[in-house]
Amino acid sequence: MARVPKTSRVEHQTPKKARFRALVEDAGWGQERAARKLKIPQSTATKWLKQVDERRTGKHREGRPRLIDEKMLDKIEKWFDGHYDRRIQTLEDIIKHFKLECSTTTLLRALDRRGFHKHTPEMKEWIPPKIKEERFGFAKKHKTKKKTFWRRGIYTDESTFNTRILRRLKIWRKRGERQRLDCIQFKFHSGRQSVLAWAAIGYNFKSKLIIITKQLD
Repeated sequence: MARVPKTSRVEHQTPKKARFRALVEDAGWGQERAARKLKIPQSTATKWLKQVDERRTGKHREGRPRLIDEKMLDKIEKWFDGHYDRRIQTLEDIIKHFKLECSTTTLLRALDRRGFHKHTPEMKEWIPPKIKEERFGFAKKHKTKKKTFWRRGIYTDESTFNTRILRRLKIWRKRGERQRLDCIQFKFHSGRQSVLAWAAIGYNFKSKLIIITKQLD
């Protein structure tokens, strides 16, 4: 059998604590006398009596205050609101910005309390307001056209392909915030990193794919 090393800490069993309380409360002994009788330190005797008083008066010791309270969480949530570039910040960045004296694990638990979790954002193409307006006007003008009208035309379009990996950084958001504008990652294309292609379609017709521009870098 392996030998268990001794420690300097003395663990008192529950019966000894109960005997101490019985001597003080029932027998009327003084704290010091009861402590000497049971061979326990005076500090331990004082702590036991304090626990009895707290139970009687209903005053329980409050737990250690949280390093990140609700007021700080309000500030962080307000800081997130309306800013995609802030929602993608790491735990380390948030701690540095707010000068928090806590670990990343503590901040993660605090954000979890408020309902914030890391999610992959929605990805959408960026459409300028002018293009949106033109498309909406075209749709209103031709919404009553029949199928025979659309069969007579040939329709062309071009598309830009990014040749570099477009990384999606995870963002901080709550449940129900998926479609918020500050929770969506828009794709902006640059001609120096993209390839532009063109094609046309019609009724029973499809053109070849034509590459218009090549990557410049």
